[in-house]
Amino acid sequence: MRGNYPLTRPRLHAVLLELLEHGEVRLRYRAMSDNEGFVDWDDIMPPTNITIDVDANTNPTAHVSAVVHELLHVALYPMFCGRMSDDYAEVAVLAYERDMFEYIRKSPARMARWMATIEVKLSNKGDD
Repeated sequence: MRGNYPLTRPRLHAVLLELLEHGEVRLRYRAMSDNEGFVDWDDIMPPTNITIDVDANTNPTAHVSAVVHELLHVALYPMFCGRMSDDYAEVAVLAYERDMFEYIRKSPARMARWMATIEVKLSNKGDD
């Protein structure tokens, strides 16, 4: 995860998209009752073995929001680790998610790229 710091909205977007496109990131469908996504990874730096579960019962637009949310957990982990409780870090991630999703939605090209990348990853065509 390369970042050109300080992170701005476009730079954070680039970091998240690069992370999504990375071979270490796997997406899979799962029926979920209480949320739209869940991420698990080896919390070393850089993070490895990243698996994001996406709720199989939501639409592709919701998948973008859920994947952005889960990638934010990974990308911002070093900022929160040991500094904030998990529930308070979630408050920050939710705020960044809303902002980033709106940024993605404002550009049809950005939205299309996210949706296409997620679709490829969910269909396992993105596995090397």
